[in-house]
Amino acid sequence: MSNNKTIRRDFLKGVVGAGVIASAPQVALAAKEKPPEKMRPQEGDFLAFQKGDKKGEIIREEHVPMGGPVVMAFPMDPATGIIRKKSRLNQVLLLRVEPSSLSEKTQVNAINGIVAYSSVCSHQGCVINTWNDEQQRIMCMCHGSGFDARNEGKAINGPAIRRLAGLPLGSDDGVLVVREKFNGRVGAKKK
Repeated sequence: MSNNKTIRRDFLKGVVGAGVIASAPQVALAAKEKPPEKMRPQEGDFLAFQKGDKKGEIIREEHVPMGGPVVMAFPMDPATGIIRKKSRLNQVLLLRVEPSSLSEKTQVNAINGIVAYSSVCSHQGCVINTWNDEQQRIMCMCHGSGFDARNEGKAINGPAIRRLAGLPLGSDDGVLVVREKFNGRVGAKKK
């Protein structure tokens, strides 16, 4: 092969390689982006019923009864109607309690006594969907952990020791709206 062909070949390999290297971060970012159905709750998302007769419908304040039972939900992109249900870590537990019974920090994230927490237990990642009205706590039926809905979802009996991640709420003409992302780690701690 002539020297000019070798130089040209090496030059083209370099240009192609540089193009691949230059686009690598963009490709990596695109690969890391989650599809909308898997994204964590986003600011402005509505909440939709997870199951039952109203599955997929938007949840309004009046749909969450005082004192339980809990209402299970998934976040929903209001612009596209996509329900973010492809990740179990997006499950949300809604409960309404007397607003005056909420701690100061919990009141800031609640709307008219309605609190929202991740429904994935901080102990082993079981799904939590039970309100024990007698004991006044959210219960994980897998291992018996209890959480204080009135005080930031703090663990009040074990084996869980971490609180549930809270989801700050707002309301838009009675429709429950996600005000901010989860305010803590969702689910069990990885080993």
